[in-house]
Amino acid sequence: MADSTNSRKYWWLKGEEIGIGYLATDTNDNTSLTAVDEVKEVSIVYEEELPDLSSLSDVPSLPTRFHLTIVSKAIQKGFEVNPDPNFLQVAQYWAMDFELGLKRIQEFKNKAYTKVVKIVRANSPYAIR
Repeated sequence: MADSTNSRKYWWLKGEEIGIGYLATDTNDNTSLTAVDEVKEVSIVYEEELPDLSSLSDVPSLPTRFHLTIVSKAIQKGFEVNPDPNFLQVAQYWAMDFELGLKRIQEFKNKAYTKVVKIVRANSPYAIR
């Protein structure tokens, strides 16, 4: 039987339930997965899909400091629809500004601003380390 002293913690999804347990390997390279036998409260970190902005009163759910990234994309689209070829360079500038904004948003997302554990997928399709 695996325990927390010589094994790795794992969690997996089965239907709408989350299983939590320990994966251990013995001296004969046999692996065993043992689920915990008590119910525990679990915090889950997930990515949410941002809703579409469809009216002037809609507010993006991104932090305020990233709102200008959305504006950069709108300006880029505005210059792209103009038939004047000189505006293509201006559109490319705003496209680059938008891409830099996306990188800043990704850096913000990758930093742990909460004290919630971040879970990273393992190679197995059923287990996450």
